[in-house]
Amino acid sequence: MLPLGQHHGMALAGAILIDTIIEQQRETMRFPPSPNRRVYRTLPEALARFRLAPPQPCPNPFYLDWIARHSLQRLAADDPQGPGFRWVFDPLLWDRLEWHDKWKAATQRNCPMAMITGGQSRVVGVDHVEVLRRHMPTGTVFENIAEAGHHVLLDQPLELEAKIARITLAWITKAAVR
Repeated sequence: MLPLGQHHGMALAGAILIDTIIEQQRETMRFPPSPNRRVYRTLPEALARFRLAPPQPCPNPFYLDWIARHSLQRLAADDPQGPGFRWVFDPLLWDRLEWHDKWKAATQRNCPMAMITGGQSRVVGVDHVEVLRRHMPTGTVFENIAEAGHHVLLDQPLELEAKIARITLAWITKAAVR
C-alpha cells in the first residue's frame, strides 16, 4: 500500500494503514524459504495448530475458526503427501516479496494517509506512533482503538469499520470540494 501511495497517490483518495510498523530500512530483509509444509492427518489436528502472529488473545474466537478452516487445503489420498490437510500459503513468499523503503514511501507520498493502531498492540507502540507523528506530512490522520491488539480487525471489527468510514468520508468530501 505504501509504494502505491508514493508512486500513484494522485489517483487515490487516500491510504489507510492498520497497525503497521514503519521504520527507516537499514538493510534488505530476507527470510529463508520454507518449501516443506507440514501435513496434518486430521482437520482437528490442523485447527488446533492455528495461531495468530504475534500471539494475542482474540475476543472473537469464531473469527479464528473461520480463518483457520478457510486457510487449509485438503490433500487427497492419492496426493504424494496426503491424505490430510496443510496450510494454504506460498512457502516462498518471503523470498519473493519485494521490500520497499516504507519510511520513504510513508513520508514522501502523494495522497492522504491515515494510521489506525491497536492500543494494546505488541507491534506498534506509543513511542513509534510519536516518531511517526513528528515525521509524517501535515494532515496525516492518526487513530487508536484502545481495546485492540495488533490484529485490530479481529479484536474490534465494528470500531475499525467506523473509523475507516469516517476517514474515507472526510477524504471523499474534501476531494469533491476541490
